[in-house]
Amino acid sequence: MKRFIPFPLAAFLLHAAFFVCLPSNLNAEGTAQLMPAGSASSCISYIQGNDGSGKEGSTFGRPSTDYIYVHIANPSVERIFYGFTRLQPSSKSLYYKITDPNGTVISSGRVPETSEDAGYIANDGVQAYAGPKQLLDDFQAEDGYQAISCTPTVAGDYSITFNVGDPDEPNDLSQRYYIHPFDVTVADYTDEEEPVVKTGRLFSRKWHLNTNSGSNQACMNFYAWTPDSTVVLMEMNEIQPFGYSVSFNQYGADSTGNLEEDRKSRTKVNSVVPQYPIFLNEPDSILFPTGTPGTLEFVQFNGCITGEEYCIFVGADRTGIVNVFIDVDSNGVFDPDSVDVGFPYELTHAGETCIPWDGLDGQGNPLPPGTSGAVTVEFLAAVLHFPIWDPENHQQGFNFSIIRPSGLPIPRMFWDNTATPINTQNLTGCFANCNIWDGGKGNNVMVNTWLHSVSSRITLPYVIEEICPPEPKNDTTCVLFNNSVQVEILNNDVPGTFALDPSSIQLAGLDRSLGRADYDSKSQLLSFSVAENIEAQSVTLTYRLCDTSTYYGGNPLCRPATIKVEVRDECPNLYPLEPKNFVLETWENNHLTWQRPAEMRVEEFQIEKSHDGLAFKLCGQLPSQMDIDENRRYEFKDPERDPFDQRQPHYRISVKTPNGQLLRSNQVQFIPISQKPGSINHLQAFPNPAAKTLNIRYQADPSSPAELIVFGMNGQKVYQSALNSLAHTNQVELDIQQWARGIYRILLRTGLETAIVSVHVQ
Repeated sequence: MKRFIPFPLAAFLLHAAFFVCLPSNLNAEGTAQLMPAGSASSCISYIQGNDGSGKEGSTFGRPSTDYIYVHIANPSVERIFYGFTRLQPSSKSLYYKITDPNGTVISSGRVPETSEDAGYIANDGVQAYAGPKQLLDDFQAEDGYQAISCTPTVAGDYSITFNVGDPDEPNDLSQRYYIHPFDVTVADYTDEEEPVVKTGRLFSRKWHLNTNSGSNQACMNFYAWTPDSTVVLMEMNEIQPFGYSVSFNQYGADSTGNLEEDRKSRTKVNSVVPQYPIFLNEPDSILFPTGTPGTLEFVQFNGCITGEEYCIFVGADRTGIVNVFIDVDSNGVFDPDSVDVGFPYELTHAGETCIPWDGLDGQGNPLPPGTSGAVTVEFLAAVLHFPIWDPENHQQGFNFSIIRPSGLPIPRMFWDNTATPINTQNLTGCFANCNIWDGGKGNNVMVNTWLHSVSSRITLPYVIEEICPPEPKNDTTCVLFNNSVQVEILNNDVPGTFALDPSSIQLAGLDRSLGRADYDSKSQLLSFSVAENIEAQSVTLTYRLCDTSTYYGGNPLCRPATIKVEVRDECPNLYPLEPKNFVLETWENNHLTWQRPAEMRVEEFQIEKSHDGLAFKLCGQLPSQMDIDENRRYEFKDPERDPFDQRQPHYRISVKTPNGQLLRSNQVQFIPISQKPGSINHLQAFPNPAAKTLNIRYQADPSSPAELIVFGMNGQKVYQSALNSLAHTNQVELDIQQWARGIYRILLRTGLETAIVSVHVQ
């Protein structure tokens, strides 16, 4: 239960006073944006901390995502000016620290309490909007405050944290504090005579704020810079939250990997919601540049079941989120809560992705063969989820806009509050005054609202096929110079609806200067004879395989495949492999690992996946690099999986020996990364965003083995290190200049717990 805490009357006369004598050129960044000029006198937002779960504030010892940051781009010419005033508690001092990206405290002290204290900002409001006296001309200076200044030494994000009652260590975390007014301003002193204020530098990933009353409103705008380098403006539009916290991310109120569930509002605090930096002004366009939205290159529908599901093949020029809509009733629109099917899907890599569909309509009924309709795939730009903790009432709803890039379609906003007392939903989209609730229904609720624009859209018809063609698989083999080799061409090919027709195989034309290829339908063997005097190279043969059907006008169904022949002066020994020599060892962090003994001669590993441990389908291939004559360890990442997905498929490896024998490994089952309560006290990555170096600071219980892992944009492991078993308190500095731009996940794992933070590499 919240209670009203009275403050001096001057705090509430702020808006009535400031605009009368406010300078035309604002140089402040803080209260000037949290309580915008011209808004009503009831538009109040103070920096707060220690207001209960989810509203702990930028407080000593909190996760780095709770901190307030100011970004420095060029420490040789930029300076930080700041000032603030303690408003609560009245009986205890409040302390602050400003810490550089390396963890070094560059400035600290007691939060000012009276006009005699350096950095004090008078509570009549004018000084908080005018900014530091040092950055104002003679005429304006009388309206500003005498700021404290500090000179940064390195580029990156400088954190600003507070603590009640102790200047060094977390102390009284039960004592709520308010800071008002508040200002942190960066100035560029390239020209010492005319310093230039650099706005768009102050941000937090989780703003902890308070309106001081259930009847007051929050009236600011927040700005987000998303991974596809779009800038989105969110208008709070007189929300009535009392104490609240604000975050932006790419998934919603939770982060389990289930996009549809994660975006729903929840009646619980979730520590995973802070992700994107939230700015009070438009982010600096040099440091946070405008990007180009992703594009769909093609969409194809496979109406034949592959494994257990149909495939919607999508080609895209980058990673991102797509929406898939299947218009089952063929009325031309997607209808929620109908037979139509709609779901989001994350593309984890550029190029082609198979998006699976189980063939069920929106009511859970299987679609019979011959069913037709339309599939629409949208590539989303500016995907932004906006989870707010504990926002009691919002009678106006949110407004929003895309600041940059220009030209994107007007975004729509969506919400699903059905799991909360608000109990409303909009999955078709809203353009203004979106997501309204009252009656205190947002009390102790994580209300999530999300938006996106559509940068690319493709619609195509689909048909659930009654019969399906065969699926020939590509083969590989090796042959010596001036010699020949035979291949069991049908050994790994898969029938569709009808049986394979061995006599249907037709070879495409082959350059006779490379050799001669013949196929015998009785033995089902392809023979390839190498032409004389050719050099070592790969020769690719193409063949066409059909089935025994006469369904379409008396013609069978056919598909092509290839045979890759390596012409060498030495080929591997041709002998059967023993299963004991080939063991799939582990599934760890979304990667399969195994080892090939030196004596094993295999041209290619085929990785197969099953959801029930019985029916397996191919999900990847990896060459074995036979020329490496030593024990070799292999690693493979399933491109369709996320290490945080809670499903548990089975995997195995199949190998085909040069003499055509097929051998399979044991099975292993995916075990998702757990997040149990335990022994990790701290995990921080800075600067964020990072460009040249990334610092990772961690602290964990030294009694448990621990390791640090960094996953790249496509889930690949880019860094891994076992931690010192005697003292899990350390800092790692990584050179990231060769890393691709994007979001990286950092894991700190002990025997009891896994902690995760994200960092943006630019």
